[in-house]
Amino acid sequence: MAHLIEVVFKGHRQEFFLWEGEAPPALHAPVIVAVDRGEDLGHVRALGDLATLRAKGCTHGVGDGTPSQYARRTATSDDLRRYAELRVADEEVRRAAITMVREHKLDMKLTDAEWRWDRRKL
Repeated sequence: MAHLIEVVFKGHRQEFFLWEGEAPPALHAPVIVAVDRGEDLGHVRALGDLATLRAKGCTHGVGDGTPSQYARRTATSDDLRRYAELRVADEEVRRAAITMVREHKLDMKLTDAEWRWDRRKL
């Protein structure tokens, strides 16, 4: 039986996934999930009855339906190292982009940058 879990990502983005293991991962556990753009790493925010209740009542929920995306596995130590490296790279790129915005005198405010898990898109 698949378990419903809610996963939170960088920037407080949250989505619901199905976990197909015998027991769901622990609360706050890092997990690798399948998303429309490949894979991503997030942390379990809710599971079980709480996840079901939140799925019905929040804007990013699935209502009475079932999510179409699956959590693939718990994150390994290599995944966590890679995640930390990506977050450092996010900040480096954000600062470089802010410098370019200033140099070109663009009327905009850059607030965040985030590399995709596969580093193919920023």
